[in-house]
Amino acid sequence: MIRPTLAAAALSLCCTGSATPIDKSNQHRSAHDAGAHLLEAGNAMTTSTCDATFDALLRKDLALLPLMPADCALAALAARIELDGDDRRGVLGRPARAATYRGARAGGYRDTVEVWHRDGVVAKLVFEQPQLANVPALLATLGEPDARLDYYPTTVPRLRERGAWVFAGRGLTLFMSGDGANVVRFEVYPPTTAAAYERELFHTEPPRERP
Repeated sequence: MIRPTLAAAALSLCCTGSATPIDKSNQHRSAHDAGAHLLEAGNAMTTSTCDATFDALLRKDLALLPLMPADCALAALAARIELDGDDRRGVLGRPARAATYRGARAGGYRDTVEVWHRDGVVAKLVFEQPQLANVPALLATLGEPDARLDYYPTTVPRLRERGAWVFAGRGLTLFMSGDGANVVRFEVYPPTTAAAYERELFHTEPPRERP
């Protein structure tokens, strides 16, 4: 006859695979650690929400460019491309208002990228002379722009009428060559309206003459 204490031990071994009692305090700590891990992962996703946009820009894939989030942090961009350490002063919008930008180097782009930012959040990115492939196919994919604005090319002190093609809902503006066959500059920003883009982000002026 099996004594009651031996029977209880055997039952415990049968049901748990071990005669060692279960430490419920360890279960509590494991759940807490798992929750902390999920929180950290969530924070990481928050700081990298611009990755898809940056990846497409580095591929120069403007036709399928994901929308830039409105909370795209300057720190997230710094993890992807080489940012200058010093801010520079400029103006944006109509009427013109003081704004801040940094230069950056991005793979595949010969010229310095301008990173305009406000309170640590990217306002827009400006790419000069991007040398895009198959511009006609890009324009066919984008369709009719929301607006066409006059602008001064960076090196030509002559106004190019209706040459800035604003795809505000896509967060993209293309600055076209005189014959409309090439993109000499483009800007990327969080999606907005054409009126808001012109008021808050657009700026053009004739290039300054060098002494």
